[in-house]
Amino acid sequence: MELHGLWLIFRSKQRKKKRLEREKQEKWEAQRKMNVNASKVFEEMAAVTTVMEDMRQKSFSTVNQGTQGQDSNRNQTDMGRER
Repeated sequence: MELHGLWLIFRSKQRKKKRLEREKQEKWEAQRKMNVNASKVFEEMAAVTTVMEDMRQKSFSTVNQGTQGQDSNRNQTDMGRER
């Protein structure tokens, strides 16, 4: 009977150790998946930021070109008034 009790204690400790190792492995796997997902999110944010910056620069250059055109029209109009 004593051997049976010792065997049960031993098996219980083995099962607990395996369970803890499995939980630790699952935790690491979940962390790895979160890191992969976070990396994808940051890559997507960088792509969106790049696109937005390109759109801002194009918009600025369009506005700037329009302003330059208005300035040259004003200069021509002002020159006509002076004469």
